[in-house]
This record gives sequence, C-alpha cells and structure tokens, in this order.
Amino acid sequence: MAGTGARRAQAPKRLLIRYEAITPGALAVTTTPEVFEDGSASVLLLDSDSDDREMYTDYLREHGFVVIVVGNTDDALRLMRTTTAFVTGLLVPGSMEALDLIRQARREFRRLPIVVVTALSAKMSEAEQAGANAVLLKPCLPDLLLNELQTRFV
Repeated sequence: MAGTGARRAQAPKRLLIRYEAITPGALAVTTTPEVFEDGSASVLLLDSDSDDREMYTDYLREHGFVVIVVGNTDDALRLMRTTTAFVTGLLVPGSMEALDLIRQARREFRRLPIVVVTALSAKMSEAEQAGANAVLLKPCLPDLLLNELQTRFV
C-alpha cells in the first residue's frame, strides 16, 4: 500500500433499471432522470428494423448510454420526457407518422437532440425541416450514430 497520499478507488455508482414490456417484442428501460448520477445519458430508440434496433442498442449501451427501446410512435411520445436524446427511423409503426412525431417532439422538447437514421434519402431534408438535428443515411454503422450522439452531449 502506498503512503498517506494514496487514494481509495470509489465504488461505481449504481443505477437501478426496471425493464417493462411496452409493446409485444419490445422492452423499455424506464427511468425518470434526464442525466444519471454517473453522467450517462439516456437515448430513446424507435426503429422498426429489429436487427438495427438490437445493433444500436447493444453498441450504445457498451459505450455508456442507457437505451430506452420502444416499438411505436405512441410509446415514443409517452416516454420522450424521460430521455436526453431521441433516435428514430422514418418508417415506424404507430398512430402518427415519424415526421409528425419529430415535429411534435421539437415543439414540446426544444432542446432534445433528435437523430434520424433512415434508408429514405428522399426524406432526409423533410426530417431536417421537421426538426431533426441530424439525419444519418442507412446503412449506418453504430459508431456513426455514437459519434453523432456524443457531439450532442459535449
């Protein structure tokens, strides 16, 4: 052991996460703080492609984000206030279209970073006009999404 100047390592702060079924086949991590005690941010993820959803979720969690996964626009709108960023595709199920959800999110949550990941290159400018901070074209590797999110929190 080192002399009197040695510091003890602090135990990492723990976050209790509760998994809740939101829609069939989708799980959500429900939390209320916007930024957690350890500084991690939460991302609300809405994507109709289960492979992409799983890839982005795993990658973002590996890099310190808490990911809230939803399966439709209705659940996304309901949980939007519990998150620090919103990531969505444009072809998603729900009672409203993704562009309308983005417009409503921008009106209600002006400072919420919104990132769209889509294969619809013709809709990129519409997503930006609706209020998306960034639009990434698929195929979009998870490190590109991570980079975009990290720039929003620096």
